[in-house]
Amino acid sequence: MDNCIAVQDLIKQFHKNTVVDSINFTVGKGQICAFLGPNGAGKSTTMKMLATLLNKTNGKIMIEGLDMDIQSGEIKRKLGVVFQEDVLDGSLTVEENLYYRGGLYIKSNKELYHKIDQVVTLLELQKLRNKKYETCSGGQKRIVQIGRALLTNPKLLLLDEPTIGLDPLARTLVWKVLRKLNREQQITIFFTTHYMEETDYANHICIIHEGKILLCQNRDRLLRNPWRDNKRFTIHEIYLDLLARIEEYD
Repeated sequence: MDNCIAVQDLIKQFHKNTVVDSINFTVGKGQICAFLGPNGAGKSTTMKMLATLLNKTNGKIMIEGLDMDIQSGEIKRKLGVVFQEDVLDGSLTVEENLYYRGGLYIKSNKELYHKIDQVVTLLELQKLRNKKYETCSGGQKRIVQIGRALLTNPKLLLLDEPTIGLDPLARTLVWKVLRKLNREQQITIFFTTHYMEETDYANHICIIHEGKILLCQNRDRLLRNPWRDNKRFTIHEIYLDLLARIEEYD
């Protein structure tokens, strides 16, 4: 499988504080990768570097075979990014938000409206199209934010804690949409989360703790232990075991 993301010896320091500490991982094209870790582990910092929003201190980042050091402009055109912070305007309708955001990248009105139509159909936003954004539910707003990120036809969708603050029904709605995008559009999805149960939606899992990658592996292979009669373990059990090993060696 070709890699969509390849990270080698990636470091990010703020002054003398190392937030991301020489991490290495890959994500194959078409995968859904959960980047799991507690608050302060370095998840959002890593995602911002992948999104070209934050300069790295050292290391190498390859996206879709492109080197971020010399091809960052091309990489940006292949990315869709959904932030924790809501960047859309509550006083505008859903369509107006998509129009003004899409207009930053698509100069032709005809092409822009065609793309908005595609996104609205794909994400089933027809009933929300003329609704004021501020009156949408939390789950609906997150879907519209994903729609904004899709206007550039991304190969890779980066999402920082995509369901944080949402109720269970809204979280289910968001994941229904994300899995549809992955299945029907073959978009690679990389999302940060501290919810262990959200790894159920991923087929590749990376666990980060205090700026270091503890493991990065195919989910099915990770959850099956061939030395114990193929007993399946939960991510929670694996994570606690990893932390215990770290404490043992400290």
